[in-house]
Amino acid sequence: MMTKIVMAALLAAGAVALGALGASIASWIAAGAAVAIGTVAIARVSRGPNSAGFIVGVAASTTTFLAVLAVSTAATRLPESVAMLLAVIPVLLWAALAIVHGRTRRAGALG
Repeated sequence: MMTKIVMAALLAAGAVALGALGASIASWIAAGAAVAIGTVAIARVSRGPNSAGFIVGVAASTTTFLAVLAVSTAATRLPESVAMLLAVIPVLLWAALAIVHGRTRRAGALG
């Protein structure tokens, strides 16, 4: 499970980086792969008693696409610092999903 979340985070960061470098088709493919893999992780995390995993997962998926959209449709090439910031936001949300998964799993094991 954690591997899927890490893969989604890495693909999200790669999608934004590819979009910033001008490879928009590859960027959208990577973003789609991140969300597809992330959807499986979201489904598993949201099985628990807490719906926070679903909310965080949907936010991570949405910001992945929004970051790629912002980078791909920019009128001019974005500075690297802006592209980096846009890449970090989805990665942090995927990391938050991993934290929610860890807490939900421990609560289920102890409860």
